Amino acid sequence: MRRLLLAALVAVAGCGAGADEPASCAAPAGTYQLAIAPSAPNGCQLSAGVVDVPAGTVPFASASCNAQVTTSADMCTTDVVSTCPGDAGSSSVTGHIEWNAAGTHATGSLTYAFTATGAVTPCVSTVNVTYTQL
Repeated sequence: MRRLLLAALVAVAGCGAGADEPASCAAPAGTYQLAIAPSAPNGCQLSAGVVDVPAGTVPFASASCNAQVTTSADMCTTDVVSTCPGDAGSSSVTGHIEWNAAGTHATGSLTYAFTATGAVTPCVSTVNVTYTQL
């Protein structure tokens, strides 16, 4: 479930639009390598991996997730707050992602929390993520 939540963030379109970049960004689609680097104490075991993003994917399409996704008007940045219940517990992701103009590379910061069923305290990790299209 942890990789699924991080992978779902790929589906939220965006790019980092600077002074020399176009006014809008392409929606990401295809296969991406997800790299994760802890930026704060890492309480959860998060794994990097390869994620697939079908064209036209709706982010957090799972009926079990409650997500608020805010994408900039130019489709270049996305802020997300998502909570997903599951059999093993509940998880949440909050963060900000910026994509390049072509939708082939993104960087961002995510805070991930997972509370196992019956647990009182969640594990929490804040990580820097990089998505690179393969």
